[in-house]
Amino acid sequence: MKIHHVSVPCKDTVKSKQWYSLALASIGGKVLVDNEYALGLGSAGPVLWLTKADEKYNGRYAGHVSFYAETRAQVDAFHAAAIAAGGEDNGAPG
Repeated sequence: MKIHHVSVPCKDTVKSKQWYSLALASIGGKVLVDNEYALGLGSAGPVLWLTKADEKYNGRYAGHVSFYAETRAQVDAFHAAAIAAGGEDNGAPG
């Protein structure tokens, strides 16, 4: 099992960008995406997303963990198993 990325709501993306830029530099990471919705942090690609935690974006960009799958069949099997285990469907798997 591999984790593709993690998304965490963040109240102050300006302050977080400053802190993460300094802290992640020590391990080869940096801010790779900076837009009105979120910061994407990592080295080869964004693996940690800090999403705006405010009234405008809170419902749409809540925290989540995204798992990596090798095939579409694995994606569909994971989704079906998660729903069968009592999970909520917040949108089609991608």
